[in-house]
Amino acid sequence: MNAFVDTFVQEQELSVRLIGDEAVIVNRATNSLHRLNDVGAAVFETFAQRGMAADAVRMLTSRFDLSDVPQDEVESDVEAFIADLLERRLIRNTEFAPLPRAPIHLPDWREELERIGVDLIAPVWSKIEISTRCHLDCVHCYIPYDDRRRPIPSEKRHLDNDEICRVIDELAAAGAMLLTVTGGEIFIRQGIFDVLEHANRRGFILELFTTGMPLNAEKVARLAALNVGNVQISLYSHEAGTHDAVTQSPGSWERSVSAARQLIASGVNVEFACTLMQSNVADTKGMKELGEKIRATVSFGYPITSRTDGNRDTHALRTSGPELERAIRDLPEFFAKPAPKPADQPICPAAVNMCAISASGDVLPCSQFHLPLGNVREQSLKEIWESSPVARRVRAIRTGDLKPSVAGALDSYVGLCPGLNLLEEGDALIPARVTAETTLAVDRVLGSSTHAR
Repeated sequence: MNAFVDTFVQEQELSVRLIGDEAVIVNRATNSLHRLNDVGAAVFETFAQRGMAADAVRMLTSRFDLSDVPQDEVESDVEAFIADLLERRLIRNTEFAPLPRAPIHLPDWREELERIGVDLIAPVWSKIEISTRCHLDCVHCYIPYDDRRRPIPSEKRHLDNDEICRVIDELAAAGAMLLTVTGGEIFIRQGIFDVLEHANRRGFILELFTTGMPLNAEKVARLAALNVGNVQISLYSHEAGTHDAVTQSPGSWERSVSAARQLIASGVNVEFACTLMQSNVADTKGMKELGEKIRATVSFGYPITSRTDGNRDTHALRTSGPELERAIRDLPEFFAKPAPKPADQPICPAAVNMCAISASGDVLPCSQFHLPLGNVREQSLKEIWESSPVARRVRAIRTGDLKPSVAGALDSYVGLCPGLNLLEEGDALIPARVTAETTLAVDRVLGSSTHAR
């Protein structure tokens, strides 16, 4: 390579976000995440169009004060950085063909992306609830029945597709890289692929939450052509009868598993999401075996929450006592108690590296934390993210601000969530009763000195 003779350009399979003066990049050809500082981002942007090392040197000397750096040293550093960008496959010599897209595997870099979001206070992981409508009537669903099935009142009017696409544009400008699209059932929404394809054009890595039931071969093929990093399918048991009893829809298990098989065969990652409740708490081993059999990952959810209108009828489905203790023994890593945090540490990164947009346009700290920061019909996302007094208050919450739970002030909690606290206790700083009770159960089963790594 001769950086002052060769011509370079950015690889084509890149998702790029400029956040402040830095660049955050997902290389879709190598399934890798990269972060460039202000100088690195400036050099990288030089190659958005074809360019040479000399172009990068001229840009740097015009943008940054390098008067005390010898010219040959600047040129040497630029040449070395170009070699680094080539090694990372972020740029290519124009004599070579661009790299093809490869499958995305989110677990390889998701946590690092979230850490970057905390550093930069950018909503790198964002969710959009495109609808509360659903064709199923799952017994534990946190969305109230009226919001799922009955006509939507004007004050809760859902964002239309044009509004959603505008919000997607604003999220991209704010630094969002990973976009989770959820519902309701997203695939019963008219024009859903218009929305997903718009997000794809804006460089988002997509994560989709669905039952999978509305999918067919044509829709699966369209998904395989997009930047879909993960499709999470709700599945409540390896046994069809148990699952169908939860969804109250005979045959739903078969259709969901069939969709999972089709997606996996098309190269799309599938995750089964299983919420633990009385009827399926004994099925964790069977769910893991099913996942291994068809090459899907399996995640578990706990606890069942109140519905978002405050209705607590779902609490009757929660597992407790010996059933809960069995689940803890079966899933010790999932239930592991976190190590105590210093008092000055944040409880969670809600409104720091994440946000959620409700179906009616409310911007939330996260999808579980129903404390609106603003509404995208009334303000831009940028204005809400940067100026919302509610966002500032949420970001300021620290571990030392917690109030005692029903079990007293514990040193740490399993599944502590300010959003769940607010929903079930009316105060984001009071640990939810179910959180405290679960923590005590974990102490009994695993020992109070056992902490997650």
